[in-house]
Amino acid sequence: MILNSTRYLQVVLAGAVATNQLPVIVDYEDTNGSSVFKDSFISSTNGTSSVVIAVSPDSNTKRKIIGIQVYNRDTAAVTVQISIVTGASSSQLTDVTLQVDDILAYTDVGSWQVTDVNGNLKQNSATPINLTALSAASITGTAAPLPIAGLAAAQGGAITVTGGTSSTAGNAGGALTLTGGTPGATGIGGAITETTGAGGATSGASGDLTLATGTTTAGSGSATGAVIVQSGVGASSAAAVAGGASGAVTVRSQAGGANTGGATGQVGGAGGMVTVSSGAGGATNSAGAHAGGAGGEIFITAGVGGNASAGTGNGGKGGDVYITPGTGGTTTGGTAGADGSTYVRSKIFVNQSTPAAKTVSATLTAAEVLSGIITVAQGAAGASAQQLPLATAMDTALPDAVAGDSFDFSVINISTVAAETASVTTNTNWTLVGNMLIAANTAITDNSQGRFRARKTGVGTWTLYRIS
Repeated sequence: MILNSTRYLQVVLAGAVATNQLPVIVDYEDTNGSSVFKDSFISSTNGTSSVVIAVSPDSNTKRKIIGIQVYNRDTAAVTVQISIVTGASSSQLTDVTLQVDDILAYTDVGSWQVTDVNGNLKQNSATPINLTALSAASITGTAAPLPIAGLAAAQGGAITVTGGTSSTAGNAGGALTLTGGTPGATGIGGAITETTGAGGATSGASGDLTLATGTTTAGSGSATGAVIVQSGVGASSAAAVAGGASGAVTVRSQAGGANTGGATGQVGGAGGMVTVSSGAGGATNSAGAHAGGAGGEIFITAGVGGNASAGTGNGGKGGDVYITPGTGGTTTGGTAGADGSTYVRSKIFVNQSTPAAKTVSATLTAAEVLSGIITVAQGAAGASAQQLPLATAMDTALPDAVAGDSFDFSVINISTVAAETASVTTNTNWTLVGNMLIAANTAITDNSQGRFRARKTGVGTWTLYRIS
């Protein structure tokens, strides 16, 4: 900022002060071609009356403004307007509201900024500060929200926030933390939203959102950092109320765009794909017997139910894992879209609990049916009847099952005496479909095992099918 013989700086307040005028310091540097002189102008505001805070130099001198400071020592917020006056015209440079103890400062290298009583940098959303670089202990907004915007240009300007580089071997680089605001006593904590830019008006795709850890130094053999997305821990409760639930973590793509043009053959956009894939194992070019690295594993694990460590309360149910394909779209004139399917294109291993072993006729428990395998060896040359659990007992064991959910189990008759047959018999609110008799294992041709499918048909109602 340069002043000449026809140009000077002035300050005025938008309103009267409550108690104290604001001190103003202007540092300047004069150059007249043969010498350089530095000094300061010290003045104070005068309410709504203009005050010259840097006078014009003589005609042989150029006056460079090095710095300006305006300190709000009043007892209330004040709006400060600084202008540069040239002849009969003026150009306003600032229109900034300072809270008590705020300082408005200008430097010839950093433009305008406001700091609070602790020296933290502030920005007023109504008066943006243009920056090419920033070094500060913190940035505190004086209005809500606090916007940080990239340069508007032919190519929109990117915004980069980078942790500090460690200057000491063995020390970590600076971390980046995004933390929502602390709420009031009964309020909700501030949310954090990361949204990429929208696509252009003529079919431009929206921007990608990438969460990626940094790479490690080539040749070091160091592992890269993990990517962790986790919700917060629910708050404990010392009162007669439930503890707080942990927040859900949702990874979800959005619906495809509708086609409203009506042109023949045009379709709506496909819904976004969600891909969960682990990394490939590292290759090796060693001439020895060194193996390549294993591919990364993928774990989908529901939460463990909470323990009831005192009193007579029940333990919490473990979390369920759901895999649900999408439902096909409906139509008003064509063919409805096919429902999605679940494909497993590999070997399948399941955890098999110890099979239930029955040696006499009995009423099966829900746990025994859900074990997947029941063996029967009646003995005493008599037939065995294995009665199903109550349908309501199945509902209790499977509280999240809905109508249409089903599971399979097998009954194997391991007796070798022909008279020792086994049968599955009904119980309240069960419907049986198919042959429920399982012959003894007396010959290779005997059908001494049965495969069954239990299907929930409603609240407290089940149907059992013999499927093999």
